[in-house]
Amino acid sequence: MFSQEKTKEFLLLRLKDNGGFGATPLLPSTLEDTYFGTLASFFLSATFFKEVKPKIKRFLFQLNFYDLHDPFKLYQGIKLYQVLEVELPSELKEYIKEKLTLWSLSEALKPARIFALWYLSKFINEKMITTALENRASSFEFKTLEDLFYLSEINHGLKDKYLDFVLRSQNGDGGFGFYPGTTSFLENTFYALKILSGLSIHRNVFHKAQHFIRACYNDDGGFARKPGGISFLESTAFSIEILNSLSKSMSI
Repeated sequence: MFSQEKTKEFLLLRLKDNGGFGATPLLPSTLEDTYFGTLASFFLSATFFKEVKPKIKRFLFQLNFYDLHDPFKLYQGIKLYQVLEVELPSELKEYIKEKLTLWSLSEALKPARIFALWYLSKFINEKMITTALENRASSFEFKTLEDLFYLSEINHGLKDKYLDFVLRSQNGDGGFGFYPGTTSFLENTFYALKILSGLSIHRNVFHKAQHFIRACYNDDGGFARKPGGISFLESTAFSIEILNSLSKSMSI
């Protein structure tokens, strides 16, 4: 049975003195772990998030954006500022503008990177780069649900277009694989349900998925990538966000 109190304990054990989150109680904080730990806290409880928010800001104020040479990490940093309701440094937009053209010209772009670049280009209102990335997203030959999720965040029309691909990726255990016929994992289930949100889908799809997510819950208060696995901040954040969304939209 999912326990909000146990999940709070799970998160607090990974919240460091500098305000960041670490993957385990013994490992140091990282931007990625702090991003997922913050999202998990935000979706878990407004009261709990209010409690940990001042501490997480401590990590944020120590974050040096100029050390972030990957667009997805920069995206995560910006989202932290927004979730924590902190005004972004004025010089940040200039830094993004300086790096954006170099990044967007890369040929070996994965969908997650295309999405991050698209988000950054919209953030600083670089319309030509935004349009170019939207065109690339529309023509990208994706392979996995993760790919489709990031591309559909840019082009919502892809959700309807590839609905059958998403539905065929659901397995008998209620979870979703990377693509049809592959093993269920929590992250794929998150991507699938985010794609399906807002579409006219039979409730049974969501009920089965909820069952799989709850089966990934561990006694330490965290969620694993699959039932019986080790708890991670990423899978915990994904699970809490989806369960929060399902409870509001379906009253389950």
